[in-house]
Amino acid sequence: MEEAMIKTDGHSYLWIQENSRKCPKCSIPIQKTEGCNKMICAMCKTIFCFRCEEIISQTDPYSHFQKGAEMEEAMIKADGHSYLWIQENSKKCPKCSIPIQKTEGCNKMICAMCKTIFCFRCEEIISQTDPYSHFQKGRCKDHLFDVPDELDNEIDDI
Repeated sequence: MEEAMIKTDGHSYLWIQENSRKCPKCSIPIQKTEGCNKMICAMCKTIFCFRCEEIISQTDPYSHFQKGAEMEEAMIKADGHSYLWIQENSKKCPKCSIPIQKTEGCNKMICAMCKTIFCFRCEEIISQTDPYSHFQKGRCKDHLFDVPDELDNEIDDI
């Protein structure tokens, strides 16, 4: 019974932490109502933002939220660009699908997440006991290390 009360109190405490903020002026806790992040202290009438706890101008309280919305939109765009960069510059582990970027070295890759050994070039899972045999036959023969196209062309010209 006592253990159940502690769990309930813990959940209540977490809920209060997530759904209320102290007024930045008088420190009275204020519970957030649904939706808007605009908080008004019942004690001192200070207007502040639930998210950043910054005091907001009483003459134009919504300009703060407009700035916030613009920043959020910019962050979403930046995240989108990051997502595209990851898609274009990495390959997915054939077992767990986490994106993996090769920055140097050979094409034998070991996924940091699931420890699967695979070929970065063809994305096939390769033997754990003899991973280099993959690069001695088939379409990846002699491609343990890839030579960049520019360098390959220079070598051909010699």
